Amino acid sequence: MKTALLHYWLTNLRGGEKVVSALRELLPEADVFTHAYRPFAGSGLEGARIKESFIGHLPFARRHPERYLPLMPWATRMLNLSDYELIVSSESGPIKGIRKRPDQRHLCYCHTPMRYVWDLFDEYRRMTSSPNRLVMSATVAYLRAMDLRSAENVDEFVANSRFVADRIKRIYGRDALVVHPPVDVDFFSAPISEGAWRSVGDKPYYLFVGASVQYKRYDLAAAACRRMGRKLVFVGGGNKSDEELRVLYAGAQALLFPGIEDFGMVAVEAQAAGTPVIAYRAGGALETVREGETGLFFGTSSVESLCNAMEECEGRKWDPEKCRANANCFSRPAFFSKMRAVLEGDSRPPATKFDSLRILVATHKPYRMPEGEAFLPIHAGSAGKPDLGYARDDTGENISSKNANYCELTALYWAWKNLKCDYLGLVHYRRLFAVDVAHVKRLLKTTGIILPQKRYYVLESNYSHYVHAHHAADIDLARTIIAERHPQYLDSFDTVMRWRTGHRFNMFVMRKDFADDYCRWLFDILFELEQRLDISSYSTYDARVFGFVSERLLDVWLHYHRLSHRDVPIRNLEDQHWVSKVFSFLMRKYNYRFRHRS
Repeated sequence: MKTALLHYWLTNLRGGEKVVSALRELLPEADVFTHAYRPFAGSGLEGARIKESFIGHLPFARRHPERYLPLMPWATRMLNLSDYELIVSSESGPIKGIRKRPDQRHLCYCHTPMRYVWDLFDEYRRMTSSPNRLVMSATVAYLRAMDLRSAENVDEFVANSRFVADRIKRIYGRDALVVHPPVDVDFFSAPISEGAWRSVGDKPYYLFVGASVQYKRYDLAAAACRRMGRKLVFVGGGNKSDEELRVLYAGAQALLFPGIEDFGMVAVEAQAAGTPVIAYRAGGALETVREGETGLFFGTSSVESLCNAMEECEGRKWDPEKCRANANCFSRPAFFSKMRAVLEGDSRPPATKFDSLRILVATHKPYRMPEGEAFLPIHAGSAGKPDLGYARDDTGENISSKNANYCELTALYWAWKNLKCDYLGLVHYRRLFAVDVAHVKRLLKTTGIILPQKRYYVLESNYSHYVHAHHAADIDLARTIIAERHPQYLDSFDTVMRWRTGHRFNMFVMRKDFADDYCRWLFDILFELEQRLDISSYSTYDARVFGFVSERLLDVWLHYHRLSHRDVPIRNLEDQHWVSKVFSFLMRKYNYRFRHRS
């Protein structure tokens, strides 16, 4: 079978390039396609037919291919792969967006959806120069759209960890098999010579292996070792040979692994050398480290939490053979066995279901409703009220009696707890944004979430808009609760509050698993806010506080999870009184300033 093997760029040896080398062993006759190629030691590409896109011929592209990232979707689609029956892409950059015929099979081994476009965009942007920040801000929407579109050309996704498989599901809406990447366990578990041991020295030390980028949290490892007076050896940027690294692994008290990694080969390499791992309880480490047997986890990303884990590690006796046995699960033979089965069989997971779409139309009175079986008119706050002939939110598990404070959220809560569907939406009886169901279904093939078009504020941020219109205590207390109960969301909350744009009205259409996750998070915050906030003196309007707060929290949840979405224009079925809206806005600002002067 004529095969093409694709990788975004081949200019140095890191985890992704090691996977390409292993894939080429499985597919020795494959032609290799990439955007830029520069020979490097250990590539495993000797004798391969390597074909670059036009990017490889641009100035400095073979040294800094990432600078041409905005051109790569275009360059990828220009690759001529028409002669190949099987296309295997190794992806954490823009290489899967190829053109292919329906009879060609495209299997994507995904190391991660592009970090610098999705989950770590803000961090990469913060670390780069001012000109690059401008370029990143100008191109991120385009790159995200192209990345989502490129996923449509993949027949099967294979992820390097369950952590990445979840991210593929979240961003692309696709299922993925998990085949962990190959680690050279035999090399790192080989005996160390006496001369090599002498190079390590007698003083105990902890080891950190990785680039000095923020998400790997070298700063946390360094701070913990300083506080405890322990020696820390840092290996990064290829400053040690594999032989030197093998010795350092074997001599360390433990490997410190404080970042969130997609998989994390170094954690497996350390165990292969018989060394335990102290890892942050997140990411790929949860799949590679056996707590209490081959390492320990620390639960919060703080110096104190890491120090406590280091103290516990020093008080334990570790069995190197258990570490090595666990590492063998991620060996090259294990990878070859699993990946060969994927390549030789049709191991495609079942397609993501799209059996049912239900869009709630929340109302409190009879009204002309959109037609179609996808729409479910629902009487929000129906508890104790006459029947309107619509679905009611006071059946099953519900909070219908709280409608005066939660508004349309009582209908959302009912749907979360009682409604079974694949996609869930919520709109208002007089304010719609997803009327064309056929169009909605087309959009949902490329994104898991559809939202009403954003509102833009020229003079206000999201925070100032809220405190001018409502009580500042509402949103301030919500922030406190997030800091206590969901601290990982706090940066996203602060970021969204500074924005001058936002999605309003508590309206959306999204995959039901997304909606379930959002509701678990949202109602945990709102119920706690309800317990702490005294609204006895609020007007009837201000008492709708939990509905108002939730309008701001949707963007917080989206920002934290880096979820892609499509915005659709709103259709208002009743006249908008813009003069009165402007007057109300000015009065709110005046009253706010008057209250705070007095």
